[in-house]
Amino acid sequence: MGFWIAAILLICLALALVLPALLGRGRTAGVTRDELNITVYRDRLEELKGELANGTLSEAQFGQARAELARALLQDLPGEDEGATQMTVPAQAAARWAAVITALAVPLLGVWLYLELDARTLLMSVPPGENTEQAQAAARRADQLMARVKANPADDKAWLELGRTYPAMGRPDAAAQAYDKAAQTGGESADLLVAKAHALSRLRGGNLAGEPEKLITRALELDPDGKGALTWGGMLAYQRGEYAQAIAHWERLLKLVPKEDPLNNMLQGLLDTARARNRGEAVATAPHGAPATGAAGGITVAVTLDKSVRDGAQPDDTVYVMANAVNGPKMPLAVAKARISDLPMTVELNDSMGMMPNTRLSDFKKIVLLARVSRAGTPVPRNGDLFGQTDAIANPPGEQPVQLAINRVVKLPPGTTPPPGATATPAPAPEASAPRPAPAGSGALKVTASLDPALRGEVRLSDSVFIFARAASGPKMPLAAVKRAATDLPVTVTLDDSMAMAPQFKLSSFPEVVVVVRVSKTGDVIAKSGDLFGETAPISVKDAGAIEVMINQQVP
Repeated sequence: MGFWIAAILLICLALALVLPALLGRGRTAGVTRDELNITVYRDRLEELKGELANGTLSEAQFGQARAELARALLQDLPGEDEGATQMTVPAQAAARWAAVITALAVPLLGVWLYLELDARTLLMSVPPGENTEQAQAAARRADQLMARVKANPADDKAWLELGRTYPAMGRPDAAAQAYDKAAQTGGESADLLVAKAHALSRLRGGNLAGEPEKLITRALELDPDGKGALTWGGMLAYQRGEYAQAIAHWERLLKLVPKEDPLNNMLQGLLDTARARNRGEAVATAPHGAPATGAAGGITVAVTLDKSVRDGAQPDDTVYVMANAVNGPKMPLAVAKARISDLPMTVELNDSMGMMPNTRLSDFKKIVLLARVSRAGTPVPRNGDLFGQTDAIANPPGEQPVQLAINRVVKLPPGTTPPPGATATPAPAPEASAPRPAPAGSGALKVTASLDPALRGEVRLSDSVFIFARAASGPKMPLAAVKRAATDLPVTVTLDDSMAMAPQFKLSSFPEVVVVVRVSKTGDVIAKSGDLFGETAPISVKDAGAIEVMINQQVP
């Protein structure tokens, strides 16, 4: 609707510029010609008077010249007047017809071109939004479906399948268009409306205000007991702060879902969070069971803490949720971080959470999901930490969240230090202990990051800031990293060995490092065009004092 209002306003503006000229052209051609002749006569007469006053003309010469000028004017006026009389009416009539034709043709032609080009655009192959194996596979599937809709544009099932395929390509924009075509050819349905609302929310960073809100409301009207409508109706109410309404939607849905359905566990997490919010208690910003709206190719994981190990956890303990390749690098492919107080929760692991730019979650067919509770707050496992893991699963695992229960205790052999994603031998029960602060490494760096005033207009409040140190000569992966929000700038942080992503790659293990500060507009750890950054020259870890980094460059 917004597009059509804007289009109508632009057409009106164009006509307002064109029509006055068309309607006025006939009058200008016929009415002003006589006035022009008279004006020329008067100007020439004034020139003659000036020449008489200057002595250039005598009285006799002036009288003769004035008589000839008057005679010429009398000869011109009658004929010109007749011509004007004969030409003004048809000129004005032609101008009016031109105005009418223009007023009709411009909007009609514009609408026809829009519809024609829109139809042709929808039948063109859509390039994937990400260069990953999963996105490429989805693109091949989309090409097959596109061949179906080209052969039969009224195939609503093919359009629906296209809409479900495009998000895996990183193209929720194309998904929304495909859902529109599915609705046009097969009719409106609650599931279609919810699917389009989900696609649009991904384009808006998960925000359901505006058109997604209208679509979800309409879906609830069409199917008050639909799973999708009730799930997203609760999410919409939660975002509005209407927690009682969110609880009502999710409790109604819970009655319709079998206990063995994976959705049941997610709903319990959603309800726990909404009820806490409704009581005025402080909880995480987003509900723990929120359906994923992040990057394409994401894996949704529902994490719970088993009762058998619950006594061994403290509210402030750190929870790491990660994905590891079955056959591949030992480093985690994606990592999310939370706290015990957030459990149960649902998180999404995707390519934007990778530790190394050349290793993506979506590039591996078989993975293992792991959740670990760290009492020290470090990514490296320690004795007494709690954990849980899945068997090897296919990637992607499907639309439903993968269930991951933390139900075991880390028990390491003496003298071993596994990498962050390593598993450990389970022990029967944990011993309760208080959380311990992360020790600072001997190579700790104090870094102050600030933004060049000239680039303030390029930064949004929602942007993320990554502050990290990498070896001046050595691996490209960060040796220590911290994430902050753009609103925190200027900010001072400490980078140390407790932040190491692998025990053999500690900050203190390298003599010289480069400190980088990058503002990410997408929240992606991998630098992208348009991101802002600043970095130091190689500095000595041992002798470094306070380090200041100015964000004053832009990624081309």
